Amino acid sequence: VVDCTLGYGGHSSKLLEALPSGARLLAFDRDGDELSKTTARLADSRFESVHANYANVGGELRKRSLRASSLLADLGCSSMQIDDPTRGFTFKRDGPLDMRMDVSNSETAADWLRRASTSDVAAALRSAADFSRRDARELAVAVRREPRPTTTTEFADRVRAVQLEEATVGDDAVKRAMQAARVAVNDEFAALDELLASLPDVLAPGGRAVFLTFHSG
Repeated sequence: VVDCTLGYGGHSSKLLEALPSGARLLAFDRDGDELSKTTARLADSRFESVHANYANVGGELRKRSLRASSLLADLGCSSMQIDDPTRGFTFKRDGPLDMRMDVSNSETAADWLRRASTSDVAAALRSAADFSRRDARELAVAVRREPRPTTTTEFADRVRAVQLEEATVGDDAVKRAMQAARVAVNDEFAALDELLASLPDVLAPGGRAVFLTFHSG
């Protein structure tokens, strides 16, 4: 069995409760900081954790000469990442505009805003947050205006200041813009494409894959 997104280990712990003694659970997470904590908490002879992006599931299973009877992927960021303001995944508490799921990667969300063009940022806001072309463009201009935002609350304030053509409730636009930046920084769509393409080789005959997502985009 494969858990593509270990996180705090909620899904894996329930899987271990249900799996027979001879089963094997391989769990992946690109966040090395949280992976070590969860691995220690889920100590079990049937359990193996792998510090890797789920895009690499196929390669990791090939190295072990394994195929999966079941595969689970719970897409998005984990509660542990959101709860730590220093990781930059939430605007409800001030923190650096980071959003890296794997902190060994060099580019933060603030770096991405400095590097990406206005059209690139607008494209991310359309594809990963469902903003209209006009609203995505206005938001991209706002979040790239000098001085560029370097904290989550600065980013949120830039988004709130934009007059959108669509009606939004509360901080819905901020949440979606944060999501778009996170998806871009972590190249999440490309990773998902790789995982989906690998499924015919990853799954054993009759195997099943389950994806949980509450994303727009």
